[in-house]
Amino acid sequence: MVEPEAIKFWAVYQKCSAKLKQINDEKFAMLHAYSQSWKAMSDDDALIFTRRWLELDESVVQLRSKYLPRVTDALPGKKAATFFQLDQRITMMIDLQFASQLPLLHGVHGQAQTPAPVR
Repeated sequence: MVEPEAIKFWAVYQKCSAKLKQINDEKFAMLHAYSQSWKAMSDDDALIFTRRWLELDESVVQLRSKYLPRVTDALPGKKAATFFQLDQRITMMIDLQFASQLPLLHGVHGQAQTPAPVR
């Protein structure tokens, strides 16, 4: 990245990452609440949790869509695409890490299941 690109990009990145942090803070708070209450969740609570999880995922997609033109104004196409590819990969790794730690609500024979530890 050359200096003029860097100056433009990092200004855009700072704004985008601040908004993404707000979404992620909400997601992490929701996951913490889930981890504290999953054993007692009703069917309605489970659906509310699922809807909110999906809404937060949609918020991330909307944020990326909003910032795509701003990033492409700062960077040429391949560099902009690479940024979004890396951002998506990092997000997927974080989401996988969290998901692997969350117990499933309904497992074998109707019993809640805690994931087996990773070895």
